Amino acid sequence: GVDIGCGMNAVRTSLTASDLPDNLYSVRREIERRVPVGFDRHKKSVVNRSSLNGLDKPLDEIVHKHPGIMKMLKNFNPTWQNQLGTLGGGNHFIELCLDENDDVWIMLHSGSRGIGNVIGRYFINLAKKDMQRHQHHLPDVNLSYLSEGSDYFDDYVMAVNWAQEYAWMNRREMMKLVVEALQNSALPAFQL
Repeated sequence: GVDIGCGMNAVRTSLTASDLPDNLYSVRREIERRVPVGFDRHKKSVVNRSSLNGLDKPLDEIVHKHPGIMKMLKNFNPTWQNQLGTLGGGNHFIELCLDENDDVWIMLHSGSRGIGNVIGRYFINLAKKDMQRHQHHLPDVNLSYLSEGSDYFDDYVMAVNWAQEYAWMNRREMMKLVVEALQNSALPAFQL
């Protein structure tokens, strides 16, 4: 798929069900204020520069070999950098959950955002061209793949690994923002 690294993260807090207000509207609003959703992104990066530097170098290597990736995402660097700590659309979510002991958990589900989508679509198109070039007869062009040892296989693996790291960092940064939102709302002080 194109949401490379899609996954979940859950953290138990020291809060219990009795600490929650009857209406979570203000908590939800505070989370929504801090975590952009869908195509939205932060106005500036919420991630410290040293974390971004760890992503910059490998991504630069990927787009140096495959400059077409940059052309597929408007405002390439600001977009992927400012989407860190944001929630995707579709089946992605942020929830406050209760376990069997009435402990409050924060759970979220998201992936590699727009940059992962671009990487996925880019290499899917290369796989389709590679299949045509080698005259592999597939029952459906959408079953195309890059064979190990083929021209783009190693680049694809490098790009997927990068997107998985990005998705993990996205969930980590989003969780920090949700924790800040809960700490800023009318809930009692809590610990993770």
